[in-house]
Amino acid sequence: PTSGCLPEYTFSIETGKYYSRLMKVDETFNYVYGGVPSTTEWQEVTMVYSAANQKIYLFVDGVYKSSRTATEPITPSGKGLVVGGNPDCASRYNYDGALDYLKIWGE
Repeated sequence: PTSGCLPEYTFSIETGKYYSRLMKVDETFNYVYGGVPSTTEWQEVTMVYSAANQKIYLFVDGVYKSSRTATEPITPSGKGLVVGGNPDCASRYNYDGALDYLKIWGE
């Protein structure tokens, strides 16, 4: 598999951008990225997956940054959700910062 020890759903800051990934059945990813993380101000970062049009959207502080077509539907596998780190990769993908508010909802 191409995912190594990455979790099914990831949100990260890489190469100066926000990234959000949703794992597909073949363990490759649908992903969207954009925006510039601030080191001095709080930001609201939102990722939206629309099953109706099979797109992933990224917003920073309520402003659209990018979108991408998901190449196949996203379906939960029951692996759960990890916020701030990855228990399968003890030293990788750990968030070093502060999280003030987290909200997750479905339809």
